[in-house]
Amino acid sequence: MKNRLSFLLALLLLLSCSKEETAPDDQPLGVSARSFLTDDIYDSLVVEIVYVTGFEPSGSTLSAIKGFLGTYLHKPGGIQITTRAIPAPGMGTYSISEVNAVEDMHRSVFTSGKKLSTFIFIADDKSDASTSEEYVLGKAYKNTSLVIFEKDIRTLGEKEGIASSQIQEITIKHEFGHLFGLVDNGTPAQSDHVYQDPTDPGEKGHCSVSGCLMARNLDYEKAGSLSLEELCHLDLVANGGK
Repeated sequence: MKNRLSFLLALLLLLSCSKEETAPDDQPLGVSARSFLTDDIYDSLVVEIVYVTGFEPSGSTLSAIKGFLGTYLHKPGGIQITTRAIPAPGMGTYSISEVNAVEDMHRSVFTSGKKLSTFIFIADDKSDASTSEEYVLGKAYKNTSLVIFEKDIRTLGEKEGIASSQIQEITIKHEFGHLFGLVDNGTPAQSDHVYQDPTDPGEKGHCSVSGCLMARNLDYEKAGSLSLEELCHLDLVANGGK
């Protein structure tokens, strides 16, 4: 009987350890804010970008994203970005549960040891929450996961006469801001600059400062200069960022 109890205890411990190994990348948005900003636990970052064939991110976008991450994150072990094409899933518009299904099928890099990972899916169609009046260009939906809806990005670019790569770059940076816990959604706000949507009191994570990268409405024509304004930057520094 004693041997059997010992075996069951060992099995439970093994299952617990296995669960802990996969759990870091399957948590609510904002939980890993400090993990991104500091090297307390993770001293390197790997960003895995999976895109549908025909929707590859531009080299300038990748370079800009790497520079953006290097500006705010303490990752002395380095920041690496990998890209990989997949066939179109054929889902039409995407719900977040369908985006999750794509991640489950195609994500190959996970947080472990001293390495933090991020999964980005560049989708070939729109979000099912997008409307003719308001485009949903991206969504950070878990602590280390985000999706970019490229169809609406291209539609907006054509409509406004702005390069879609410019809109894509800003959207990815904005969604990374959500992974960093901004605004007051994992990284505590050091001052009162949290945007309050009068039509949606439950909305979280945007800055009330006009022109900030984390504002609710972004000026995509200023992609080259759009960045985190001082108040959001101070929030990151207070939580361990650069």
